[in-house]
Amino acid sequence: MPYFFKFVQRVVLTSKDKQNKMKKNYLIFFAHLLVLAIHGQGIVNIPDANFKDALLNHNPVIDTNGDSEIQVSEAEAFLGRINIFAKNVSDLTGVEAFVNISGLNCGFNNLTEIDVSKNTEITFLSFGLNPIKQINISSNLKLEELLGNFSDLETLLMPNVINENLTDIFLNDTEISQLDTTPFPNLNIISCINAKLNSLDVSNNTKLRQLLVQNNRLVSLNLKNGNNPFLLGFDRTASNFTNNPDLDCIQVDDADFSNTNWGTIKDSGAQFSEDCQGSLGIEELELASHTSVFPIPVIDDLTINSKYNIVSCEVLNLIGKTVLVVNENTDSIDMGHFPTGVYLVKITYDEGVVFKKVCKK
Repeated sequence: MPYFFKFVQRVVLTSKDKQNKMKKNYLIFFAHLLVLAIHGQGIVNIPDANFKDALLNHNPVIDTNGDSEIQVSEAEAFLGRINIFAKNVSDLTGVEAFVNISGLNCGFNNLTEIDVSKNTEITFLSFGLNPIKQINISSNLKLEELLGNFSDLETLLMPNVINENLTDIFLNDTEISQLDTTPFPNLNIISCINAKLNSLDVSNNTKLRQLLVQNNRLVSLNLKNGNNPFLLGFDRTASNFTNNPDLDCIQVDDADFSNTNWGTIKDSGAQFSEDCQGSLGIEELELASHTSVFPIPVIDDLTINSKYNIVSCEVLNLIGKTVLVVNENTDSIDMGHFPTGVYLVKITYDEGVVFKKVCKK
């Protein structure tokens, strides 16, 4: 009997030891899981290997603990500009963790979208040389400089409130057709050369000193901001509105002042007026919208497409000299013998006059 009780006691003790050991193992296991979970939550998810590599090798240093990961704490502690120019990056996922950066230069990459809605402290944003078509800056109310040159940008989504900080916009060689400058009353520079703007109103931008919108598709340009002398900038070539063949009227503060100082920075077919709505009648607007010329560039014959009766056509070079006059109703002009260059075609109807700019190849 005593032996039996000792056996039972030994079995019970052994069972308890096993239970305690299992509990200990479970505790260790769950402790490891907890550490991994906490550690995982502390690392920024950056799926693009090139973006991650650029951040790990960034100067100034972002990966301050040198563990080849970007902790959330490291991202939040970084206050400078992120510069990943020309790093072959396709995905900026992870940039949202950098809530305190002052700027982002992500130009010359493969980005089709950029989300900077969480980067509300940025004052500088450069995204040029990317195939991006749309960007939203409605959350970036501290933004001072916006650069998107040589991108595929078509749409710039604006804030619904005023951003008094933005002073410089550079969107040269883009696809943008509309630019609302109303939310940015302190703009100094707008540069949209070789874009597709069809209208621009800077009447609320009284501090504007440079406007470069040559080679666009403007049909409407309002410069009447009450401070046109300031728009002369550093010299009289600081602004340029040329190569907008469908732009007939430019609204300004003072037509005499503009004719005196800005005569060389507009097309010869455009006039300065203090009231373009009053100076361009409905018939003239209708004429312009229903007149087209092709091919562009022209090699031989330039075809004129219009539903109106043409009285005459006149071709002028860029210094305003007449090089050809056709005093008859015609739907084509022979330009085969013209030297290579840019010309202005003046088409006269019974109802009014339309100017079209053409390139001769």
